[in-house]
Amino acid sequence: MTDRGKPEELFVELEKRGILGLSPPLPSWDDMANLLEMERLGIGNHYVRDADRYRVASFSVPRVWSVEVHPFGRAVWRLAGAKGIGEEFRGVKTSDWTKAVLATHEDSAVLVLDEDPVAQAIGALDLLDGSDFSSLDGIAFRVTLATMSLTATCEFSNPRHGPLLALEREILDLARTIAVSSGKRTLLSILNEA
Repeated sequence: MTDRGKPEELFVELEKRGILGLSPPLPSWDDMANLLEMERLGIGNHYVRDADRYRVASFSVPRVWSVEVHPFGRAVWRLAGAKGIGEEFRGVKTSDWTKAVLATHEDSAVLVLDEDPVAQAIGALDLLDGSDFSSLDGIAFRVTLATMSLTATCEFSNPRHGPLLALEREILDLARTIAVSSGKRTLLSILNEA
Protein backbone atom coordinates (compact mmCIF):
# COMPACT_ATOMS: atom_id res chain seq x y z
CA MET A 1 0.00 0.00 0.00
CA THR A 2 1.22 3.48 -0.84
CA ASP A 3 0.13 6.84 0.48
CA ARG A 4 -1.61 7.50 -2.87
CA GLY A 5 -4.45 5.09 -2.17
CA LYS A 6 -5.10 1.40 -2.38
CA PRO A 7 -3.95 -0.14 -5.67
CA GLU A 8 -6.80 -2.65 -5.54
CA GLU A 9 -9.36 0.20 -5.47
CA LEU A 10 -7.84 1.69 -8.62
CA PHE A 11 -7.82 -1.74 -10.25
CA VAL A 12 -11.50 -2.30 -9.40
CA GLU A 13 -12.45 1.15 -10.76
CA LEU A 14 -10.53 0.60 -14.02
CA GLU A 15 -12.06 -2.85 -14.40
CA LYS A 16 -15.59 -1.46 -13.82
CA ARG A 17 -15.04 1.06 -16.59
CA GLY A 18 -13.91 -1.71 -18.94
CA ILE A 19 -10.51 -0.07 -19.36
CA LEU A 20 -8.56 -3.16 -18.35
CA GLY A 21 -10.56 -5.41 -20.62
CA LEU A 22 -11.37 -7.67 -17.68
CA SER A 23 -15.02 -6.70 -17.35
CA PRO A 24 -17.61 -9.40 -17.77
CA PRO A 25 -18.43 -9.95 -21.42
CA LEU A 26 -21.21 -8.01 -23.05
CA PRO A 27 -24.42 -9.94 -23.62
CA SER A 28 -24.13 -11.85 -26.88
CA TRP A 29 -26.16 -10.77 -29.90
CA ASP A 30 -28.28 -13.89 -29.32
CA ASP A 31 -28.92 -12.76 -25.73
CA MET A 32 -30.00 -9.37 -27.06
CA ALA A 33 -32.28 -11.06 -29.62
CA ASN A 34 -33.91 -12.98 -26.76
CA LEU A 35 -34.55 -9.69 -24.96
CA LEU A 36 -36.36 -8.53 -28.12
CA GLU A 37 -38.31 -11.83 -28.01
CA MET A 38 -36.62 -13.01 -31.20
CA GLU A 39 -34.98 -16.37 -31.85
CA ARG A 40 -31.90 -14.68 -33.32
CA LEU A 41 -30.89 -11.15 -34.25
CA GLY A 42 -31.72 -11.60 -37.90
CA ILE A 43 -34.31 -11.08 -40.61
CA GLY A 44 -36.90 -13.64 -41.66
CA ASN A 45 -39.54 -15.66 -39.83
CA HIS A 46 -39.41 -15.98 -36.05
CA TYR A 47 -41.60 -18.00 -33.70
CA VAL A 48 -42.93 -17.24 -30.25
CA ARG A 49 -42.54 -20.34 -28.12
CA ASP A 50 -44.19 -21.46 -24.91
CA ALA A 51 -42.35 -22.80 -21.84
CA ASP A 52 -42.05 -26.22 -23.49
CA ARG A 53 -40.53 -24.62 -26.62
CA TYR A 54 -43.60 -25.32 -28.80
CA ARG A 55 -44.41 -22.72 -31.45
CA VAL A 56 -47.46 -20.70 -30.45
CA ALA A 57 -47.19 -17.64 -32.73
CA SER A 58 -45.03 -16.19 -35.48
CA PHE A 59 -43.85 -12.90 -36.92
CA SER A 60 -41.58 -11.76 -39.72
CA VAL A 61 -38.61 -9.42 -39.28
CA PRO A 62 -37.90 -7.38 -42.43
CA ARG A 63 -35.10 -5.30 -40.88
CA VAL A 64 -32.71 -5.46 -37.98
CA TRP A 65 -29.70 -3.39 -36.97
CA SER A 66 -27.10 -3.55 -34.24
CA VAL A 67 -24.40 -1.17 -33.02
CA GLU A 68 -21.39 -1.79 -30.84
CA VAL A 69 -20.20 1.49 -29.31
CA HIS A 70 -16.59 1.98 -28.21
CA PRO A 71 -16.20 5.21 -26.24
CA PHE A 72 -12.48 5.99 -25.87
CA GLY A 73 -11.24 4.81 -22.48
CA ARG A 74 -14.71 3.63 -21.42
CA ALA A 75 -16.68 0.41 -21.34
CA VAL A 76 -18.13 -0.86 -24.61
CA TRP A 77 -21.93 -1.09 -24.93
CA ARG A 78 -24.41 -2.41 -27.48
CA LEU A 79 -27.67 -1.24 -28.99
CA ALA A 80 -29.92 -3.17 -31.38
CA GLY A 81 -33.29 -2.67 -32.98
CA ALA A 82 -35.75 -4.62 -35.07
CA LYS A 83 -39.13 -4.28 -36.74
CA GLY A 84 -41.56 -7.19 -36.47
CA ILE A 85 -44.55 -7.76 -38.75
CA GLY A 86 -47.30 -9.84 -37.14
CA GLU A 87 -48.47 -13.03 -38.83
CA GLU A 88 -51.27 -15.47 -38.26
CA PHE A 89 -50.10 -18.82 -36.89
CA ARG A 90 -52.51 -21.53 -35.75
CA GLY A 91 -55.27 -18.98 -35.42
CA VAL A 92 -53.19 -16.49 -33.42
CA LYS A 93 -52.28 -13.15 -35.01
CA THR A 94 -49.32 -11.33 -33.52
CA SER A 95 -49.07 -7.54 -33.53
CA ASP A 96 -46.61 -5.45 -35.49
CA TRP A 97 -43.87 -3.91 -33.34
CA THR A 98 -40.63 -1.96 -33.37
CA LYS A 99 -38.25 -2.43 -30.43
CA ALA A 100 -34.72 -1.56 -29.36
CA VAL A 101 -32.48 -3.04 -26.68
CA LEU A 102 -29.55 -1.43 -24.86
CA ALA A 103 -26.96 -3.62 -23.13
CA THR A 104 -23.84 -3.03 -21.07
CA HIS A 105 -21.60 -5.44 -19.20
CA GLU A 106 -23.91 -5.06 -16.22
CA ASP A 107 -27.47 -4.61 -17.40
CA SER A 108 -29.92 -4.31 -20.30
CA ALA A 109 -33.32 -2.85 -21.13
CA VAL A 110 -35.83 -3.01 -23.99
CA LEU A 111 -38.06 -0.23 -25.26
CA VAL A 112 -41.01 -0.44 -27.66
CA LEU A 113 -40.73 2.34 -30.24
CA ASP A 114 -43.30 4.19 -32.32
CA GLU A 115 -40.62 5.08 -34.87
CA ASP A 116 -37.05 3.82 -35.25
CA PRO A 117 -34.77 6.86 -35.53
CA VAL A 118 -31.60 4.78 -35.90
CA ALA A 119 -33.04 2.80 -38.82
CA GLN A 120 -34.04 6.08 -40.45
CA ALA A 121 -30.53 7.52 -39.95
CA ILE A 122 -28.96 4.35 -41.38
CA GLY A 123 -31.25 4.69 -44.40
CA ALA A 124 -29.99 8.24 -44.97
CA LEU A 125 -26.28 7.31 -45.05
CA ASP A 126 -24.15 8.39 -47.99
CA LEU A 127 -21.93 5.32 -48.22
CA LEU A 128 -19.58 6.87 -50.79
CA ASP A 129 -18.77 10.09 -48.96
CA GLY A 130 -15.36 11.29 -50.08
CA SER A 131 -14.62 13.85 -47.37
CA ASP A 132 -11.24 13.96 -45.63
CA PHE A 133 -10.88 12.14 -42.35
CA SER A 134 -8.50 12.51 -39.47
CA SER A 135 -8.88 10.27 -36.45
CA LEU A 136 -9.12 11.60 -32.93
CA ASP A 137 -9.62 9.86 -29.64
CA GLY A 138 -13.35 9.79 -29.17
CA ILE A 139 -16.08 7.30 -29.89
CA ALA A 140 -16.14 4.51 -32.47
CA PHE A 141 -19.13 2.64 -33.86
CA ARG A 142 -19.58 -0.72 -35.59
CA VAL A 143 -22.99 -0.80 -37.27
CA THR A 144 -24.46 -3.99 -38.74
CA LEU A 145 -27.76 -4.04 -40.57
CA ALA A 146 -29.88 -6.51 -42.46
CA THR A 147 -32.95 -6.18 -44.62
CA MET A 148 -34.52 -8.64 -47.02
CA SER A 149 -32.22 -7.35 -49.78
CA LEU A 150 -29.07 -6.13 -48.00
CA THR A 151 -26.67 -7.13 -45.25
CA ALA A 152 -23.84 -4.74 -44.35
CA THR A 153 -21.38 -3.80 -41.63
CA CYS A 154 -19.67 -0.44 -41.42
CA GLU A 155 -17.35 1.14 -38.90
CA PHE A 156 -16.78 4.82 -38.24
CA SER A 157 -15.50 7.09 -35.53
CA ASN A 158 -15.57 10.78 -34.76
CA PRO A 159 -17.93 11.58 -37.65
CA ARG A 160 -17.79 14.90 -39.44
CA HIS A 161 -19.98 14.02 -42.43
CA GLY A 162 -23.62 15.11 -41.93
CA PRO A 163 -25.36 11.72 -42.27
CA LEU A 164 -22.80 10.03 -39.97
CA LEU A 165 -23.22 12.82 -37.44
CA ALA A 166 -26.98 12.26 -37.60
CA LEU A 167 -26.52 8.51 -37.11
CA GLU A 168 -24.23 9.08 -34.12
CA ARG A 169 -26.78 11.49 -32.61
CA GLU A 170 -29.66 9.02 -33.10
CA ILE A 171 -27.65 6.14 -31.59
CA LEU A 172 -26.76 8.19 -28.51
CA ASP A 173 -30.28 9.67 -28.20
CA LEU A 174 -31.94 6.24 -28.41
CA ALA A 175 -29.52 4.80 -25.84
CA ARG A 176 -30.32 7.75 -23.58
CA THR A 177 -34.08 7.26 -24.06
CA ILE A 178 -33.87 3.55 -23.20
CA ALA A 179 -31.62 4.17 -20.18
CA VAL A 180 -33.85 6.93 -18.79
CA SER A 181 -37.07 4.95 -19.34
CA SER A 182 -35.53 1.91 -17.63
CA GLY A 183 -34.48 3.92 -14.57
CA LYS A 184 -31.51 1.55 -14.16
CA ARG A 185 -28.42 3.27 -12.75
CA THR A 186 -26.09 0.91 -14.57
CA LEU A 187 -27.55 2.02 -17.90
CA LEU A 188 -27.80 5.68 -16.92
CA SER A 189 -24.06 5.67 -16.20
CA ILE A 190 -23.21 5.28 -19.90
CA LEU A 191 -24.88 8.62 -20.60
CA ASN A 192 -22.04 10.38 -18.83
CA GLU A 193 -19.45 8.39 -20.77
CA ALA A 194 -20.67 8.72 -24.36
